[in-house]
Amino acid sequence: MGKSKPSVFSKLSRNDRENLSGAIKGKKYWKISEDSTRFVYVIALSRARIRSPLGFLVETSAFGRVQVVPEAAKFSRKYRVLLLELTTKVAFSTITWTAFTTIMKKYSVEMSVLAKNGKVPPYVNRRILKTIISNESKDKLSKP
Repeated sequence: MGKSKPSVFSKLSRNDRENLSGAIKGKKYWKISEDSTRFVYVIALSRARIRSPLGFLVETSAFGRVQVVPEAAKFSRKYRVLLLELTTKVAFSTITWTAFTTIMKKYSVEMSVLAKNGKVPPYVNRRILKTIISNESKDKLSKP
């Protein structure tokens, strides 16, 4: 019998599955924006089960073991994307793959601003992403 893939692969398109597995094999990580080197996106390769001083430890594709804050550790699973602060090597948000691809295509600037201000929620999926972006655009419109 062959190994079965986790359920995340059944929910992704073939192209997304290939992109995800290629990123893992290539030990890829992504900067949150062109000008910022403080935050990066990285793929989680394990669940957050091992305790550490700041939360839990998670194995990642590019940086080995990193710490995840307890709020985000609840949602940390294999093949999810973590938003990692490089200076401390602490992840403070867990993002689904579909939300991550949407962020990279459309909302990278908005997420960069949210990360710098510390307003990224511990878990981001497409529904939560839509809410975050609509709230950000309302805030921009209300400020003179």
